[in-house]
Amino acid sequence: MKKKETIIKSMKNIMIILKWLTLIIYLGTVVMAVYNTFQWKGEWRYLRLNMQSLPWIMIVFVVIPVLVLMFLFYQSKKRWQLVLQGLLQIVFLCFLPALILVFVGFAPSVVWSSHTVKLENYRVFDENVREHLNASNWDIIPSDLPKDIEESTYTYDYYVAMDSLVVIEASWKYLDDESYEQEKERVLQKNFVETFTDQGYTVCKMTMPGSNSDAEFGYNDDTKCVFYKIRQVW
Repeated sequence: MKKKETIIKSMKNIMIILKWLTLIIYLGTVVMAVYNTFQWKGEWRYLRLNMQSLPWIMIVFVVIPVLVLMFLFYQSKKRWQLVLQGLLQIVFLCFLPALILVFVGFAPSVVWSSHTVKLENYRVFDENVREHLNASNWDIIPSDLPKDIEESTYTYDYYVAMDSLVVIEASWKYLDDESYEQEKERVLQKNFVETFTDQGYTVCKMTMPGSNSDAEFGYNDDTKCVFYKIRQVW
């Protein structure tokens, strides 16, 4: 009987050590993640906080671990609670390395992105985006914003998660036929694999097999309006 009590006491002491160790490691992970998150701010040309991803990060990496830790530190008196605490402690320790890796390395990059809709930022990309587009044949957008246009719009979004993703969209209306036809001739020399009509536009599209990347050029001969869209994943 005395030996059994000694074993139980030893297991409780081990549990106390493990839960405090788990708490210290988790708090250290939070500190590192917060530090890395603010370090990542400097990586974006047009910094934006991703409000859509932030709640999921808080739930997965903060709310759930905190609830588990609260239960581990709860002074249990019932045997089933002690057993459940032991199982949760083991599971938490097993997943702790993955939590550290993802929370410290992955989450900070998801919190931020690069976003702009200002025409003065036309084709002023983040460094990684510029290098990628320069190395590909997908950059169908004019190198400079034409002067003889109106109704111009421009959107640029760059994200980094498991992969890097950039979405660039631009549209405008040409004021003279010559510039419009010259632009059509320039872009239609690209290797588009699909052509279809959509809301008065003739849309030319290029895709990459096995990839989520694509590029579109649309033009409307009646209105002399054009649009461009690039979606690149790498």
